[in-house]
Amino acid sequence: MASNSVQIRIAQAEPGMVLSEDLLDHQGQVLLPKASVLSESLIKGLHRHDITAICILGAQSSPEEQARTTAKHAQRIAVLFRQVAPDAVGVSNALRSYVRSFRLGDGA
Repeated sequence: MASNSVQIRIAQAEPGMVLSEDLLDHQGQVLLPKASVLSESLIKGLHRHDITAICILGAQSSPEEQARTTAKHAQRIAVLFRQVAPDAVGVSNALRSYVRSFRLGDGA
């Protein structure tokens, strides 16, 4: 998550807020790209997609919130890479490293 972003519950979303990262559905498909400006109709649409939280540009989030977000991203990465075919381990590890670096900024 970007350092100047904050995660909020969708019930707190207001028109005019700007997404700080791509908004993905439960299958990993992009619903709204980073920098999208929320409107009333977009917010209602997010409710229909069962989106419960979004990351918006704003004040610094607390260390606790950053830790929760990092844990959430790490858990999602673990789910995405849970079933790796034996012949794809090297490729999978490289891809996992790139995804971790992008989402968590740690390159592990």
